[in-house]
Amino acid sequence: MGRMVAQIPNEDPARLARVQDAKWRTIGVDCGALQRQVGERQAKEGFDAQRDRDWAALAQHYDDLVCSQKQAADAAKRDIERQVLTFQQTRQGHHTGSEWDLNRPDRFLLDSPARVGDNDARCGPSSIQMFDGEDLAAAERSQAQHQQCYDWWEAQRAQHEAQKAAQAEATLREQEAIRMQDAVQAAAAAEERRIRADNYRATLLANLQLAEARAARDAAERHSELMRSEAELSATLADPYLGEDPAMAASSLSAYRVRKDHWKGMSAMERSAIAQQQVQQVAEKKARQQQLLHEDWQYARSQADIARNMASQASQVELFKATMARKAANFLEGQMIEKAARDAQIAALYTNEPKPEYFRQFGTSHR
Repeated sequence: MGRMVAQIPNEDPARLARVQDAKWRTIGVDCGALQRQVGERQAKEGFDAQRDRDWAALAQHYDDLVCSQKQAADAAKRDIERQVLTFQQTRQGHHTGSEWDLNRPDRFLLDSPARVGDNDARCGPSSIQMFDGEDLAAAERSQAQHQQCYDWWEAQRAQHEAQKAAQAEATLREQEAIRMQDAVQAAAAAEERRIRADNYRATLLANLQLAEARAARDAAERHSELMRSEAELSATLADPYLGEDPAMAASSLSAYRVRKDHWKGMSAMERSAIAQQQVQQVAEKKARQQQLLHEDWQYARSQADIARNMASQASQVELFKATMARKAANFLEGQMIEKAARDAQIAALYTNEPKPEYFRQFGTSHR
């Protein structure tokens, strides 16, 4: 017996005991392989969870960046509108106009009489007598009024041009903010695609390496197992001790006992118990496979929810941009309407045409 054992390549006593024990030689579970599979599965789930958290943090960062830039642009626009309103209230009142002295209600109360008497210092020897209604400085005053109107028109034209330039600058700033938002969104999408591609390539490479390592390991194990099995089979067939009659295993002490050094087989009941245990193991393996399929389905569903949420956020951004564009168009239209009304009012207010009452007053004085 010792000589035959020495011929087996693996001289491990534990392996020899397992080979001689028919029960453990027939059934068994590789606990080490199962533990490695569980560890690989947990590592993959942890990697996927960390990747999802990284994606969520990146999306939140770009969303905060876009919101902060939009708030800064809105604040700048509100500050410009507030400055324009303050300037209009403080610098563009009725009393600040260039023709206020010609249209103020109390202008006649402030004017001095044409002359205060016959000895008026303003009347020289050649004046003789100044009659009511005479206006010797009409030409100069008309020229001064024309020059004043021209200066006022030039000032208003410059003011309108400045307002148009400010409005154009505000429009350009708003367009620049929109372009910046589009650029940030495009950069975020490109970065997302790049990271997804890198993760996919890294995962694919890792899976290929694991598959190659597993195939090499399985091939080596199969070859080693084949060599050991061939050696064990040769030893079993050539060993007269292992080929003895099973009846020789009967114990002389009891009919229900066997000699362990001669026992070579099991009864039908024992084989049935082993078969039932194998059926139970098959059912447990199917249950584990169903659980893995359910976990994969849940992962795919979570990925679909993430894609749907990202699409919803993109549609909300497009809706927000369309809303802002409509608001800007409505604001510009309102400004155009206000300008037309203001121009019509100015044209009607500053015509300054003499009325018939002005000519009928001549010759009506008590003097």
